[in-house]
Amino acid sequence: MVKALTYEIERQDQILTGGGEVQQETVGWDEARNVTVSQRGKEEAHDYRYFPEPDLPPLQIEPTWVDQLRIELPELPGEKQARFVSEYHLTPYASGLLVEEHPVADYFESAVAHDPGISPTKIANWLTGEYFSLLNLAGIEIQKSKVSHQDFAELVAMVERGDINATIGKEVLEEIFETGGSPVDIVDARGLAQLNDPQAISELVNQVLAENPQQVEQYLGGKTTLSQWLFGQVMRATGGRANPALVRTHLDQALKNLEESCRSEE
Repeated sequence: MVKALTYEIERQDQILTGGGEVQQETVGWDEARNVTVSQRGKEEAHDYRYFPEPDLPPLQIEPTWVDQLRIELPELPGEKQARFVSEYHLTPYASGLLVEEHPVADYFESAVAHDPGISPTKIANWLTGEYFSLLNLAGIEIQKSKVSHQDFAELVAMVERGDINATIGKEVLEEIFETGGSPVDIVDARGLAQLNDPQAISELVNQVLAENPQQVEQYLGGKTTLSQWLFGQVMRATGGRANPALVRTHLDQALKNLEESCRSEE
């Protein structure tokens, strides 16, 4: 095929350059000689005796009907993606993921409309991240999920308000996905509300430091990576419910106080 096309390009170029006219014909490829050979001439349309079909009258389409159909057309994926970027300030990548399937795009917009106070970006991140992962693992489409758009929006709102942290949010989403139900009811029933009491968190930090003197000593000796281990111990003591930012603040301050105390003793 490549040889035949290359040969024809050169042959027809030479004909046209020389002022000739390329004939309308069917050619074949002679493999032995590496040339094309004429097989038969191609007739013009009138030679085929074309004529109108008497049982099919001309189709007259009214422009007003075409305009009405255009109005009734659904929003195409490309247009929807562009709108998601401009209206909801999503990235082109996130918007592209959401508009790949019409039910997913509808679910996203329904969740955003349910609580306008939630950032559409946060809803999109949870949807294309944790939620997509659950859907893929289960092998189901979003319209068959037990997680309603209302409950999904409420879950994201609870995380954003600080009622629960992101880790607990993922855990609650998994439970809703498996059994259905309200995120508020699940959090209340299981006592998963985020611990935001600075005094309680400070006491837990001091308790963890007191219970792990060896690790504290190693930290003060220069092994600063143990700070993350101690952070994990505080979070574990609260069942993951503590506000991570508050834990980090109080832990850093407690360790700083210990460092200053050691320097003063020296």
